[in-house]
Amino acid sequence: MEVAPSLVLDQYAQLPRTGKPQPGEWTVVAGIVLHSPSEAPRVVALGSGTKCLPAAAVAADTRGSRLHDTHAEVGARRALRLFLMDQLERAARGAPSIVVPRADGRGYDVAAGVEFHLFSSAPPCGDAAVVASAGPAAAAAQIECERPPTHAAKRHKPSAASPPAASPPAASPPAASPPAASPPAASPPAASPPAASPPAASPPAASPPAASPPAASPPANGSTAPLPAEQGKECAQTGARPVSPRAAEGEAAARGRACVAGVARTKPGRGERTCCMSCSDKLARWHAVGVQGALLSLLIPTPLRLASVTAGGRASLDALLRAIASRVTTPSAPAAPRVAIARGVAFEYAQPSYPSHRRPASQEGDTRPCSNALLWYSGGTCEAVNGLTGLRMGANKRSFSPKHRAQACKALLLRRFCKLCIAVPKHHLPPEISAEAMSRSSYASIKGLATAYQQRKLEFLQSSVFREWVIAPPVCEAFTDEDVNGPPSEVQEAARAIV
Repeated sequence: MEVAPSLVLDQYAQLPRTGKPQPGEWTVVAGIVLHSPSEAPRVVALGSGTKCLPAAAVAADTRGSRLHDTHAEVGARRALRLFLMDQLERAARGAPSIVVPRADGRGYDVAAGVEFHLFSSAPPCGDAAVVASAGPAAAAAQIECERPPTHAAKRHKPSAASPPAASPPAASPPAASPPAASPPAASPPAASPPAASPPAASPPAASPPAASPPAASPPANGSTAPLPAEQGKECAQTGARPVSPRAAEGEAAARGRACVAGVARTKPGRGERTCCMSCSDKLARWHAVGVQGALLSLLIPTPLRLASVTAGGRASLDALLRAIASRVTTPSAPAAPRVAIARGVAFEYAQPSYPSHRRPASQEGDTRPCSNALLWYSGGTCEAVNGLTGLRMGANKRSFSPKHRAQACKALLLRRFCKLCIAVPKHHLPPEISAEAMSRSSYASIKGLATAYQQRKLEFLQSSVFREWVIAPPVCEAFTDEDVNGPPSEVQEAARAIV
């Protein structure tokens, strides 16, 4: 969507100053634009940020209190889920909403003609940032890469029936982009302090945004092939690290694998491996299973998918399409979304990595990624989060309180879902849901009730590219709403307030 970049950047400019970069800092912003036949396009969800927590901090979060990943694209998707919950609450009380009851009476659907379009000010970290660059001229465009990891992380283990990994086909044609960064290491480390995880970011020129047309033909499904560095081109890549282990490979081999297109990657940390998959991999997953997630699939069972994805900076159409859609080889794989590159999008806080970027003289010199993140959705408030802790800005590092939790954390998302199940008329609830029992059921068990969603997810995780998807420890989703938010009576009172 051609207007998505300007709408998202305008919305970001209108948000409060708290949580935005200070002089010498940069960030990435992503937003989701709603388009429908009955109204002009508008931004309904927005996120900014560049950080994620290390594996050790994620494993310690057993009550769903922290945001593990505050990269911009992930924040925008979290904000979209909050927006959809708000729309379901409106529908439950008979107010105008973009969701309408399904024909069979069980659950809701998004109204006909409604589309969601994503814009990110930089190429999503991971596979979408792995492209071929045109030699030394792109040296200033190098994407920041982190120090190598030191220990192993947990991976998804597919069932015995999973198909064997496919041999790598030819990669899609490379496009221009930044030069090679330092090589990712072979195995993921367990980390202690929070880790910085800069995504692939890129600054723009000052001309008005213009999205390039979608790629004409997608590359081969499941493409995992090295880029053609042997043809006199350099290989540029994200700082994200390939998941597949190569414990015995030498430094040269590891550097070569950094240029492999199509593989799954985790987000980088400052010397500490994270268990957060790259934004490219998450976009592929949302494309395969639906952007609304497991909880909302219980009330909106039809998969919601992005109609288009537009990226700013030095993004490549081929890499973007490969990362999001061409690697998805499940039996129910949907048609690829439209992809576009927004050239000349002037984002004030873009990473100043490219010669074409213009920044005031007072801001020249070394820059660093902003550690804060913003999350906003239409109908809600803007919230600033410390990306190094996953808690709201201002939270005391020494003493945790429930008021420090961000509105999109798992604990508060579960509380809001439990309220929603009580507020929604019973005849609109699927038979699997007992509104009265929700507060005593674990977060993981409630997600498991969305059987169609879980089947799509299983097919996705068993595909050759994503067989070693890194997952958080099960204990991170073993909590119940009653455990972390209080007794069911409080939920029922809060739910009655909705209607």
